Amino acid sequence: VLVNQTMLAMDKPSGKSLLAIVIILLCLSFLGWDEPYTSDNYGCPNNECFSYSSTNLCNHALTDHNYHGVCGSLLSPSTYSMNLLHSIPREVVNRHTLLPMLLERCWRGGGEGGRKMAAEMIKDILTQEIDK
Repeated sequence: VLVNQTMLAMDKPSGKSLLAIVIILLCLSFLGWDEPYTSDNYGCPNNECFSYSSTNLCNHALTDHNYHGVCGSLLSPSTYSMNLLHSIPREVVNRHTLLPMLLERCWRGGGEGGRKMAAEMIKDILTQEIDK
């Protein structure tokens, strides 16, 4: 079952908008279900596309596939990305020196749990910057 939702959020004071595409893939299978799966740009040279192995996704209850989708399709400098975080101001990078590495890890992966951890830290950083 593939659920695809598109959401548009508008920040009224600034007039800025964010388009988010939420992709949730649900599969019903129980072989190896309890083993986490890390998306690896299945079949993509140099991580330059967003693809996946449905067999691998359907055989694991835990996956970082949606994190990979958001990071790769919205935040990364990849050719298939909207690259929403291009040209990050130097003062933001100076305040959050791990941000470039977190973006890279979120997009390209970083071992089991690495992509999810990076995405959560990016979310925290962006929240801090918005709340300033």
